[in-house]
Order: sequence, then structure tokens, then C-alpha cells
Amino acid sequence: MTISRDKLIFIDFEGLIKEDPAIVGVWSDEKYRLVVLDPRLIGILQSPLAHKIPTSFQSIADFLEHTLQRVRKENKKIVAFSDREKHVFESRDLDVTSHYWNAHKDLKKWFKENDPVNRPRPFALDSILRYFSYPSHTDYGEKQATQRIVHVRNMLETHGQVYSKLTNVAKSKCTKLIHYNQQDVEGLLFALERCGLIPPVFETQSF
Repeated sequence: MTISRDKLIFIDFEGLIKEDPAIVGVWSDEKYRLVVLDPRLIGILQSPLAHKIPTSFQSIADFLEHTLQRVRKENKKIVAFSDREKHVFESRDLDVTSHYWNAHKDLKKWFKENDPVNRPRPFALDSILRYFSYPSHTDYGEKQATQRIVHVRNMLETHGQVYSKLTNVAKSKCTKLIHYNQQDVEGLLFALERCGLIPPVFETQSF
């Protein structure tokens, strides 16, 4: 069964384990956008990437509420690679169960049925993208998002959220953080297309 693309909202949170997410990448209506959730990172909105990628600030509470309202009103599904994003909603007592798609389970099922011998190991999104030869795949380093967030956040706080005052190292970490998130969001879309779980952009299939 394939699901119409216009019924899907892909999201991917980045942040520290014991904190609310710091940023979230969102794909819907055929485009990626970045939402800064941590006010200590609001200086990111001044970055050059913010002029290329739609970027905005929203509190975590507002983002979760508005996203849930949208999927309910428009009968959409939130898509993520695991249940982590679902747990963020649940941490605020928001139930998205009926509007949530954990793509990890269906991707794993696809490999079991179609290519169990060459199934990516570990079964992570990055290794799945390698399997499918994702055209723009970049190795951003394993589990580097957290340290990049901490570094950029500390530097922005030190410099009063003025992005231009950051060191080149901090700017580079910020750029890599955003591109890493974008790759995860758009890469998951790509993988689901390759598995036939959602139709390519030029098709018009629905539920």
C-alpha cells in the first residue's frame, strides 16, 4: 500500500537527550524547512542558510500543538524514522498515535521481504541511504549533532545571538547541523520512495 505524498509531514528533531529538542526539520508540500525551537539558538535565523532554506523560530509547545492540529484537520500523517518524535509529543500529553507513521518498521519489513542478505547493518537511516545510493549523501559524522548544538548554542549566547560574530568553526558546525538534519528528512522520503511505500512526485496515487 502506498500513501499519497500530500498526506505526509516528515519531521526530525535534533537535541540533547535530557532536554527538549533544539531544532526540527520538516518536509511537507514538497519542500524542507527548519524550525528553531530553542531560543538559545535563535541566532541561526541570521545564518546564510536561513536565506536559502525557509527557517523560523517557534516554541516547542507551539510547534507540537500546531503540527497536531494540522494533521488532524487535514487528515495527514507525521512520518519519522523511529518513535522518538512520537515520544516528544507524548511528553507534552499530546496523542498522535492515529496520525503517526514509524517508517523504521516498514523499511525493515521491506528489506526482510526483498533483500534480507544485504539488509543494512546497523539498521540506521544513514546505512539505508548508502544502500540506496542516495545521490547527495554526505557523511556528517556519527552522533555529532549533539556536540554541534552545544558548541553553536554556547557561541551564540556568548555573542548575544549575533551570528556574524561566531568563529568559522562555529559557523561550520551550524551549517553541518542543518545539512545533516535536512539529509535525514529528505533521505527518509527518498528511501520510502525507493521501497515503493510512497509514490514518486510525478505520481498521484492516494490511500
